[in-house]
Amino acid sequence: MFRDRRLRLALELSLLLHLLLAWLLPAGHRAVLALVPPPPLANPADAAQEPIRFELVELPVERQEAPAQPKAPASDLSRRAHGGEGEPADRPGVVGTTPDLRVAPPLPGHAGQSQPAGQVQPAPTPAPEPATPDRGASTLVAPPTPAPVPPLKLRGLSPLEGGAGTGGALPHRRGGQVDLGPLSFDTQWYDWGPYAAEMLRRIRYHWNVPEIARLGAAGVTRIHFVIERNGRVSSIEIQRESGHPSMDFAARDAIANASPLPPLPPDLFGVEREGVTITFFYNTEPPKDVGR
Repeated sequence: MFRDRRLRLALELSLLLHLLLAWLLPAGHRAVLALVPPPPLANPADAAQEPIRFELVELPVERQEAPAQPKAPASDLSRRAHGGEGEPADRPGVVGTTPDLRVAPPLPGHAGQSQPAGQVQPAPTPAPEPATPDRGASTLVAPPTPAPVPPLKLRGLSPLEGGAGTGGALPHRRGGQVDLGPLSFDTQWYDWGPYAAEMLRRIRYHWNVPEIARLGAAGVTRIHFVIERNGRVSSIEIQRESGHPSMDFAARDAIANASPLPPLPPDLFGVEREGVTITFFYNTEPPKDVGR
């Protein structure tokens, strides 16, 4: 009987020790808490009204890392961000302690050069006024009359007066001598100089000289065409053939491809269509005295 009591007491003590050991271990503690059911709430409304509790946790102190370069020079932005331009320098004319700044020496006789004490700068002497001539009737001279500008020739504009000196881009030509010769408009009273120069520049740009002319074939082609008020070209007619159809067609296509030309001048009153006659020279010298 006494032996059974001692055995029972030993089993109870062993069970208590095992339970205590399981409680102290983290996994066992969580397992025991999972086995124990949570206490039921008396009223859900009372649980919702309970104040929220916060727990303050102290974070570890952040350490400042030492810079990679202990004596790294500060930039200009860092110096201005910390305030100031640095300690005042002993050298005059230098701001801060930056050794790169230099001040050029003052020029001799400069306006800002300091004058010695007691020396007074002399006042500038006024310039003498020129003598005023008598304003009598004998001294009055009429202003010179500008020389009259000769008007541009309407008939027979040479290449130098028309397309060559307009500054337009001209295609490169190989071999032979080609040029635009005499030019005439049906309306004779209007000054066609600026308009004719621009028209010749565009026609010359589209003039594709054929291979036969580059090899030295000579000929003269005269073409008459009509310019509408809006600049469109119509009624192209070959009046004089060169004897080589390819050269005649090249001259005709140059005029057709240059369309539209600039519109007729707005001060050309009463003219809706203007006829123009132009001559193309292939390896032939244009006449120099036409329209002069």
